[in-house]
Amino acid sequence: MECVRSAWFLVVAGLSLPACSLDFDAAFAEPSFNPKPDGAVDAPPAPDASKDAPEAGKDGQKDSPVDAGCKQCSGQCVPVDDPAYGCAPTSCSPCSAPHVTKYACQEGQCLALTCEPWWGDCDTSLVNGCETQTSSSLTSCGQCGHGCPVPGNGTATCTSGVCGLQCNSGYSPCGSTCANLLTDPSNCSTCGHACPQPSNASVFCTNGSCSYTCNAGLTDCSGDCVDLSTDIDYCGSCNNTCPAPIGGSATCVAGQCGTSCPGGQTVCGGTCTNTTSSLSNCGACGRACSLANALVTNCISGACSPVCNTGFTDCTKPAAPSPDDGCETSGSACP
Repeated sequence: MECVRSAWFLVVAGLSLPACSLDFDAAFAEPSFNPKPDGAVDAPPAPDASKDAPEAGKDGQKDSPVDAGCKQCSGQCVPVDDPAYGCAPTSCSPCSAPHVTKYACQEGQCLALTCEPWWGDCDTSLVNGCETQTSSSLTSCGQCGHGCPVPGNGTATCTSGVCGLQCNSGYSPCGSTCANLLTDPSNCSTCGHACPQPSNASVFCTNGSCSYTCNAGLTDCSGDCVDLSTDIDYCGSCNNTCPAPIGGSATCVAGQCGTSCPGGQTVCGGTCTNTTSSLSNCGACGRACSLANALVTNCISGACSPVCNTGFTDCTKPAAPSPDDGCETSGSACP
């Protein structure tokens, strides 16, 4: 009976399948949900929540939507530029480098902001962190870039961030240099004791005592190195000083004292004198114009020119250096 009923269904459906190939009872089985006594029906099955859920993140947790400026780390959205999660937009590993105590982010890279005491990031590379120990570095002593100068006759040191020096054997530290106190004219016997430097001389420090030698051609006169042939204070010898005339200056030529007056003047009695107009030195030193039988007299171009009293005439007019005789001729005319 069951087979006939199935065949009839196939004919009606217009299918050319063999009879009994379809289970009629199965085709008309009870529905998958049953009517409720009050006429209600069961709700359809809930959708599979796993099909629409976000994929799991790298840490195995479900990622939440990413906000601008954030990245997913450990199931939470953290700032992209938070050094605690690294500075790269896809990394969650914290910034880490030797001797660095504080970091900052710049263009996706970790930067060292502060270092442990006595350490410095002197090459500005985070690969090696704060790589320089500033307590002892000769090129970055106390701070990056502060190099310790290397002294002559010694080596530079850096101790607790302060530059110093270590002198070679036989040398002593004097300020920023190493000095031989037995031979150094600037530090002779003790640091800072400089040998006096005379003009025109070379100084020496011998066994801690100062000495000097005058340059070639010069003579030592009580600590002064001088040329006896030209020096007015030591002219010809160390104890000979050339006097200067009033109104002029002294000279020393070939070890002999001399004088010099301005404007062609002549030294008369230690004074530079114009013998062309001086009444007491007219034409020559000591040649005075005479007032004999004269009212007044003048010295014009080194010649005496009296104004004679009435009844007298100057007829001889002696020239220098002969003494002047005033108005020596009686009468108004010369014979």
